[in-house]
Amino acid sequence: MKIIYIFVRRHCYTYDDYMFGLDYYKKQGGEIERWSAVRWTFPNLEDPLNVDNSYNCYWINSKQDLISNLERVKYEQCVFIVYPYHAYEYIPYTIRKYIRKYEFEFLNMTEDEVLDESNINFPMPMSKKYAAQLFFRKIIALCFHGILFFKYKHRAALKNIWYPTFGPYIYRSKYNLLTSPISVYGIPNCLEAFSKRNVFINSMSYDEYIISKNSVEKPVNGRFIVYIDDFVVGHSDFIKLGMSLPVENSNMWYHRMRLLFDTLEELYGCPVVVAAHPKAEYKGGEFGSRSIFYGKTKLLIRDAELVVIEFSTTFAVMALFKKPFLQIYSTEYFRRLPNFFPTVYKNFQIFFHNKQFDVEKEEELAHISDYVTQYNEEAYNAYICRYVLGAGTDDGKFKSQRIWELIN
Repeated sequence: MKIIYIFVRRHCYTYDDYMFGLDYYKKQGGEIERWSAVRWTFPNLEDPLNVDNSYNCYWINSKQDLISNLERVKYEQCVFIVYPYHAYEYIPYTIRKYIRKYEFEFLNMTEDEVLDESNINFPMPMSKKYAAQLFFRKIIALCFHGILFFKYKHRAALKNIWYPTFGPYIYRSKYNLLTSPISVYGIPNCLEAFSKRNVFINSMSYDEYIISKNSVEKPVNGRFIVYIDDFVVGHSDFIKLGMSLPVENSNMWYHRMRLLFDTLEELYGCPVVVAAHPKAEYKGGEFGSRSIFYGKTKLLIRDAELVVIEFSTTFAVMALFKKPFLQIYSTEYFRRLPNFFPTVYKNFQIFFHNKQFDVEKEEELAHISDYVTQYNEEAYNAYICRYVLGAGTDDGKFKSQRIWELIN
């Protein structure tokens, strides 16, 4: 059996084995390939330094590349996993169309969800009445954009409503893999929220938690604080979406972070280490002489005295390990991305009731302990049950469910 991941909006990275559990499938006798359509989706985007060009990676830069690779595997036993499910425009629609044209099955896979204003107030579970209301709004939008199309030839607006509304019904998946209860809202056609093809699997965050919990590896000996880096001075996802980077002056950012770390080290009596974002491209020395680790984030969270964090998806792992945390930001985030960051941080406060520290307020470093959020069972569990549970059961227990079990 060959399992082929098709990444619509992301490169193939060196950490994919860990993130998607590919080693697990290999141990079961499966053959893994990764096809990335990121250069087709974002043709002007530069490849990051930690992109993976190993033997099982294929670049789908056009429809012809897609067809050529489908021809290459057409006589093999293959199952395709298209990721992420919510990105449903012309290119992901075309990918699914040709997979079915070559008589293969495909599975849609959702991303792990994070707190944002688009989902924090959604009812759980989704009701059929609410889904019908959402679908009706989409149809109204489709009609409106249809009028624009015929009057002004506003083709792009029509496409962006047409494909996610009708694509999931025209080319149906074998399964829709949902990684958390809230991920039903990431399904492009909201009526599909009640499809019998929807299957909960372990969220990647929960799988990473289990792997880290059971690992005997210790990247750092002794007590330490970990900073979960989000590479706010160069994160490629912002560039892909045509957004400003959260931080413009990287030298000033590093200066403020070094001051923060100096203060925390004096307060806690142990060093700060940096868990670099997988897409970060550090040369060393940005945070002083502090150690920078790649690919060890979950292990570092597990063993840390304190987690310093911004808006990372690793909030899930931090919550599962019941860690105290210090959430930091810069008012520069809000100036440069006013439609994104203020709401993100407000929503974290709703769940965790935390006091957030602005790194631009250096005079507040003397009171940094006031900003540390201690473990709160009610708040942490509320977050886990909404955004992390995935294949969890109604009584709060977890069960292990992998994609391999669904396709064999």
